[in-house]
Amino acid sequence: HDTAHDPPQPYLFQQAPVVVNDPSTWPEDPDELPPFVRNVVLCDKPRTIRQIYTEYKYGLNGGPALKSLEEFYGPSKRNGRGSN
Repeated sequence: HDTAHDPPQPYLFQQAPVVVNDPSTWPEDPDELPPFVRNVVLCDKPRTIRQIYTEYKYGLNGGPALKSLEEFYGPSKRNGRGSN
């Protein structure tokens, strides 16, 4: 195959960094989130209502707020559902 006459390929710029608590930096597809966001460790056994609220509203362990994730991606993406 002679590539001399192929149209030039666009230069791919490096993707902008994802800021954990700034949804404007998140990709449209949650599968494209970096692993440190996608694989955030949730509070396994919350002991207080405050822990549940804090994780939902603000995030825990350096992860994004669950509320922000659900607002941006919708509840169908919860736990990886709907990403097929």
